[in-house]
Amino acid sequence: MGLAGEIVRIDPQYGIAGGEIIVDCVDFDTSEPGICSVMLGDTHAPIVALGPRRVMAIVPETKGGLVEVRLQCGDRRSEPASFTVARKLAGDLHPVANPAFDPDDGALFVTRSGSRGEELPVTLFRIDVSGEVSEYSGDIPNPTGIALMPKGKCL
Repeated sequence: MGLAGEIVRIDPQYGIAGGEIIVDCVDFDTSEPGICSVMLGDTHAPIVALGPRRVMAIVPETKGGLVEVRLQCGDRRSEPASFTVARKLAGDLHPVANPAFDPDDGALFVTRSGSRGEELPVTLFRIDVSGEVSEYSGDIPNPTGIALMPKGKCL
């Protein structure tokens, strides 16, 4: 069994199930695309785009944490590279743009935006480092981004 190529870099280095990753590689034989795959741990990652120097794939549902990524083509596999899959903290949120971390305690502020013209009762949420989600404000209709002032107050 030979090598399927070499992984040079994975971008981004961290991701969540459903997100896309780009695997930069060298000498990945893609002449038979039907037998090429990207593996995250023991799980196949659906390929979006494929080339001998770059592969784009979707992060599959995994146990999370640090996983090995390999390129595979038939019975040939690359040496593994490391990738971190985050655990899901909350659902039904829409990080439209610019979620923000509180520099004082590491909490993450995210938005939830409704459909055009829809006003939701709560649109801003705070997720602390333990994963606890709390409603933060209902005063911002359909927010599209967040910024923090030096004292940790949202703008």
